Amino acid sequence: MRMILQQGYGMMALNKEFSGKYNNIEVILSPRALQSGQRPQRLKEHANEIKKNGGKILFDPQFYQPRTNLDKILNFPYFEQLDYKTTSFTGEEAKQFSKNVINFQKNTLGVDEYIIPGTFSNSFSEDWIQQQEDLMYGGLSSDIDGVFYQTISIGSDFVLDERFSDFIGFLVLSKVDGYYLTLRKPNEEPFVSNSVYLYNLLDAILSLKLSGKKIIIGYANPQDLMFASVGLDGIATGNYQNVRNFNPDMFFMDEEESIKRRSTWYYDNNTFSEFKPEQLALAQNRDKLHLFQPSNDYTAEYLGANPITSYLWNESMNFKNYLYSMYLNCNDISSSTKKFSFVESMFLEKEKNLKTLFENGIREGNRTFRADAFEATLSAFSAIKNDREEDIEELELLV
Repeated sequence: MRMILQQGYGMMALNKEFSGKYNNIEVILSPRALQSGQRPQRLKEHANEIKKNGGKILFDPQFYQPRTNLDKILNFPYFEQLDYKTTSFTGEEAKQFSKNVINFQKNTLGVDEYIIPGTFSNSFSEDWIQQQEDLMYGGLSSDIDGVFYQTISIGSDFVLDERFSDFIGFLVLSKVDGYYLTLRKPNEEPFVSNSVYLYNLLDAILSLKLSGKKIIIGYANPQDLMFASVGLDGIATGNYQNVRNFNPDMFFMDEEESIKRRSTWYYDNNTFSEFKPEQLALAQNRDKLHLFQPSNDYTAEYLGANPITSYLWNESMNFKNYLYSMYLNCNDISSSTKKFSFVESMFLEKEKNLKTLFENGIREGNRTFRADAFEATLSAFSAIKNDREEDIEELELLV
């Protein structure tokens, strides 16, 4: 499975490092990730830096909120002369806009695959569906050879709507090669505890994969690895929480200053959770630090320090630790032959490891993969396996 770097604020150096150091690195470039004062030209320069290192490039047009007030998004040339009206942005105007976005991706950035723009919706609407269809046709009218993903950006109410399965049937018949999903989760919780929501997505992705579509989930976190069980092609994830948990509101407001003041965490891939460094220091004092092993290329020195507080663990190190861990997770999934059972076992193991931490007096926090989220994930696995076991077996023969 493809692990793609979702460009967040301040990730250019990290993108360069990873694309030069590891194989098969891809980056989804982001207008919003530009620093204040940087122009779109900077993304072109950065794309060239990544490609020089052997990495691949995609581009998220970030059209989720067309009335955005962020200059970093509005400065891109495809927004010029855009007259967006919610009730009428369909037909030729939508098609031309989408075509302009695709031409920018080809002529300016030289992307390896194309992402067609799409707006966000949390409710089932025929007008919204028509708009996405027009954006799709506009993107495909560019006479460019390549792989095209249509953006499907929806909220939890949409996924839980009884018409969601009909919508997936509509997507199965579409002319695009695949879909780039950006999903606003229920109650904006980082780890989802609604098993119906998770089941509906497993069911949808399985149907899309059986129809031959490629699927990427953007703004992903470790829980989204569960969808690899039904053929997910790739997840895109990044440094800060706002590129691991999709929220369309962030395309109206700039969080640069708040990002700079955020706390330092330690990502533990054994449990898909993050902990404060103080928790690891306390664990070491109690001879419990081994529960956070094994280490990786970015954590070995930190976990081996005695005392651990003598090693200055910082935000940048944890970003690299998290993204490298996700890279390894994706490689492990790619190497497996029976992906459904492998991914299900992965989540069972992480749940067991987290219970062990709790049993040893290490408390959960607001970035812990909660017990109810593990339960919802595993319940969704059981249900989809029961309902569509033959389809899962068929998919595993195809890939």
